[in-house]
Amino acid sequence: SRGRKKANPKGLTGVRLVEYRCRKSRKAWNGCVSEIYNGKFLSGESMEPEGDCDDLFERYRTCYMRGMLKQRQKQGLPPPKEGTMLHEFMEEEEQDDE
Repeated sequence: SRGRKKANPKGLTGVRLVEYRCRKSRKAWNGCVSEIYNGKFLSGESMEPEGDCDDLFERYRTCYMRGMLKQRQKQGLPPPKEGTMLHEFMEEEEQDDE
């Protein structure tokens, strides 16, 4: 069944489900940061260890934030409060849609 989302194999809900669904992008970002930190930063080649990993972080952040917004909707919660990271992300998404 192509195009269908995978079932939740572990019966996870809420934050745990979001973490599970974003685990690959998180692993990629963590691997990049570790590689840069151990390879360039510690040897003194670069003082900005995360700079090369920005795209991977953004992919993980987007996955996580979208997942959290979806979980809030599923639970019937109101939109995130103004000034929170989740609210700011929601506004970014709305601007991207314009």
